[in-house]
Amino acid sequence: MEVTSKLGFRILSVLRAHGSNFRASGGLAINVSDDLFKEVGKDYIRLIDETTENGHGISYAKEAKKVATAYKVTKWAGRGVGLYNSLGVAENYWNGKISDSQFVMEQTSNAISTYGGLYGAAWGFGWEVGRFITSVEAYQEWKYNTWLPLREQVLHY
Repeated sequence: MEVTSKLGFRILSVLRAHGSNFRASGGLAINVSDDLFKEVGKDYIRLIDETTENGHGISYAKEAKKVATAYKVTKWAGRGVGLYNSLGVAENYWNGKISDSQFVMEQTSNAISTYGGLYGAAWGFGWEVGRFITSVEAYQEWKYNTWLPLREQVLHY
């Protein structure tokens, strides 16, 4: 029973550290679960030893092994999504759909999103939301009819 409460406490502390961002997006959830599994699986061997001493080693050890497996799956799923996105950006570059500077920005953002943990996931989420907003026609109309004239008037460029 003691090990279960320790495990539950660790899970709750990781979830509290990430706050409401836990439900923000699929990619973000993958990174949060990645952090969660790292935290829970930190003392994996010690956890197995403690549970075996309590006489409940088989069931707890199986659960700890499931956590370790889920951690590996989410880590590699996130890297797979990053690789897929990287190849898509490279294809757009090779086909002349994006410039050199756009290619560098996209690949840099992709690397931050893929390997940046929770902060990288937040970066990637914001990057994609910004891309979506700027692709909406109403935003483009607002930009050309409101923002650019205002910027010219106030900032003189």
